[in-house]
Amino acid sequence: MYLDTNVFIYAALNREEKGKRCRKMMEMLGRGKLSCAISCLVLDEVAWAVSKHRDFNTGMKVWGDILEVPNLKIVSIDENIAVKAPSLMDKYRLRPRDAIHAALVVENAIGTIVSDDSDFDRVNEIQRIKLDEMKIT
Repeated sequence: MYLDTNVFIYAALNREEKGKRCRKMMEMLGRGKLSCAISCLVLDEVAWAVSKHRDFNTGMKVWGDILEVPNLKIVSIDENIAVKAPSLMDKYRLRPRDAIHAALVVENAIGTIVSDDSDFDRVNEIQRIKLDEMKIT
């Protein structure tokens, strides 16, 4: 599974049920009950959002905290992704960053993205799991 940026933003900033579920996902990764992927784009987006809503130092701390999460692989944005993303943008009318996330899921044969972003539902090549549908143990 690929974790979209909103998983980490909710974990860092949301104190309600959605944030609790996302923090529980981080615990599951730490216990080895879950293995997932992200990209540097996720780190960029999380640091930006947390810095904007809190402050720069908190954004950088969250970035560092994500890097410490066990069982979380960082997949690379390379030439294949740069070529695939525009075709997904055009085919499914995605925003550029969403197209990059989708291309990463497709090109790395991950297949599934955990996200509250319904735009991913349009991408036939991947399956989206909503945050409230994610099995949390």
